[in-house]
Amino acid sequence: MENNYQILIRKLDNFIRKYYKNRLLKGSIYAFGLLLLAFIFFTSLEYIMQFNTGGRTLLFYAFLVISSYVLVYFIIVPLAKLYQFGKIINRKQAAEIVGNHFEEVKDKLINVLQLEEKASLSNENHHLLLASINQKSLQLKPVPFSDAIRFEENKKYLKYALIPLFLILIISVFSPSIFTEGSQRLLNHNTYIAPIAPFKIEINNQTLTVLKNDDYTLEITVNGNQLPSKVYLQKEGNKLPLTKTNNRTFTYTFKNVQQNEPFKIYASGFYTPEYELKMLPNPLLNNFTIELTYPNYIKKPAETLTNTGDLIVPEGTKIKWNITTEDADKLQFILGDSAYAIKPANQLSVFSLKAIHSSNYGFVPQNSFVQNKDTIFYNLQVIKDKFPSIETDERQDSTNENRMYFKGLITDDYGFSSLSFNYKIKTIIDSLPQRNELKTVKIPFNKVITSEEFFHFWDVKELNILPGDEIEYYFEVWDNDGVNGSKSSRTSLKTFKSKTIKERNAATEGSNKNIKKELSESVAEAKDIQKELEKLKQKLSEKKEIGWEEKQKMKELLEKQKELQERVEKIEQENQKNNEQQNEYKQYNEELLQKQEQLQKLFDELMTDEMKEMMEKLQEIMDKLDKNLLQEELEKMELSNKDLEKELDRSLELFKQMEFEQKLDEVKSKLEELADKQEKLAEETEKGDKNDESLKEKQEELNKEFEETKK
Repeated sequence: MENNYQILIRKLDNFIRKYYKNRLLKGSIYAFGLLLLAFIFFTSLEYIMQFNTGGRTLLFYAFLVISSYVLVYFIIVPLAKLYQFGKIINRKQAAEIVGNHFEEVKDKLINVLQLEEKASLSNENHHLLLASINQKSLQLKPVPFSDAIRFEENKKYLKYALIPLFLILIISVFSPSIFTEGSQRLLNHNTYIAPIAPFKIEINNQTLTVLKNDDYTLEITVNGNQLPSKVYLQKEGNKLPLTKTNNRTFTYTFKNVQQNEPFKIYASGFYTPEYELKMLPNPLLNNFTIELTYPNYIKKPAETLTNTGDLIVPEGTKIKWNITTEDADKLQFILGDSAYAIKPANQLSVFSLKAIHSSNYGFVPQNSFVQNKDTIFYNLQVIKDKFPSIETDERQDSTNENRMYFKGLITDDYGFSSLSFNYKIKTIIDSLPQRNELKTVKIPFNKVITSEEFFHFWDVKELNILPGDEIEYYFEVWDNDGVNGSKSSRTSLKTFKSKTIKERNAATEGSNKNIKKELSESVAEAKDIQKELEKLKQKLSEKKEIGWEEKQKMKELLEKQKELQERVEKIEQENQKNNEQQNEYKQYNEELLQKQEQLQKLFDELMTDEMKEMMEKLQEIMDKLDKNLLQEELEKMELSNKDLEKELDRSLELFKQMEFEQKLDEVKSKLEELADKQEKLAEETEKGDKNDESLKEKQEELNKEFEETKK
């Protein structure tokens, strides 16, 4: 059950609620009147002034702001406080308002609230304070607090709402278009509302779209009874004249469009609605880089090119394009007759390939608006790895035809992997085992350089070939192609033919004849030099000094002596070569071999170092014109030349004797060989293993060989 104080508090709380209800009622009247006035003002202003889009937008939002403020201040705020949202008046403030209406209880009402506040803060005299509060509350109980606020008093504010309402009624009756058209123009504040013109402007373009950075030509046609002489395009506050193509058609070109372009057409004081030229994203190729990774075997470091399209690369090069685009959803990479679609990631497209074939290539950036663009094509030229080349020059040893010297040159674009000398022995005699296996001899080379000379020595004797055998040979070089595999080039196939026994005998016979001839001529030449020496000595003894004639004669003698020396050396070399060739295919007895060595030694000693020194000394003495010294040296030369003549003559006789003994030994060996063959043939005849025709042919061959041996 409530006590007197609680009843007092409840009555104060009810008063506060009624206070805000009164505020809400009063505010509603004010708000209604103010909103009507604002409506009348803004619609009338727009109807009279007919602002453009910007002006109407400003009026529209000004009306919204004012209306919002009125509603918030006069309705929403009191309503919120009625439901105790936000700060409201407290009980003391409510008591003062009540006290102002009931002045006889003002002090008592405030005194009760103060006593209650004091009692809640202090324990002293608590019971006395409560008793006093209860007593005073009892005295205030009959007072009707709610009568302090009377809703009827708000009637006096109705005039503020009725006056604008009356104005609206009057205007609606006499000029309703003020509100209908004015409000319609404000509601459509974003829409251009043009006055009715005596002509009609039509845009001929199918679409008002243009790609970024492109030009766009707008074409319009004017139709009607009254055609304007000039037409303008208004954008960004500027009026730009259109180009007149005929009486009814006008054009205007938007240059290098970078953004959406809102515009109006103006003619003779009339505007069209606002149009907008929409800029569409234009897929563009900004730049690109190319990463080139060359095949390892060419030893070339990787490199990166920027905005360089035409390429010349070795076959097998890995190429990576990094293409930066703008406004592109897709990039077409065109390579020859093929196209590859790439989806850019953050406008970066990557395409890689291994260069095998030459081709043209290009890029086509695309998006949903642009599929086909003019494409710039570049040339990708792939350089194939060339075949290596090899050239050789060969020389045969002048003293031994079995010795070959080769000099060669190999070249390639990137280097080599192998160089070899290859040969195959072909045995001509069918009855002997055949050796057709290809042999390979590796030749060292430098793998780093791309051009190199090489040398090779080949001694055929080491191959143990038989008389009449043929050797096919060639050089072959392989490059280091790491893409297609190594490629090779080889020299032309050449043949070394080992002489048959018959050919060797003929060569030996010819060499022997030549040696004998050279020896005979050398002996004769030595005799001539001896005679000339005697004549020169005789002349010198008759003169006191060496004259020009004697000096010239001495020069001629020295020249002849030099020629004799060269001839003897040539005989020595030919004899040595002849001996080596004979010993390769003939087996002489020990006695003949010793005679060969003896003869060769004799040749070696024909032209002694002393004789060479003597000739040099004669030259020096002759230059000094010293007669006595020259005579002494001529004496020595005469003696030496006599010895040379004797030795040459001895060598000739020894050579003839050795030649005879060699032939005799060869005939003896051949007869023994024929005897063995005849004996075997006789045994075959007795056995009867072969037919008579075959035996007859073999007998004829033996007879033929015997006849040749007798020659």
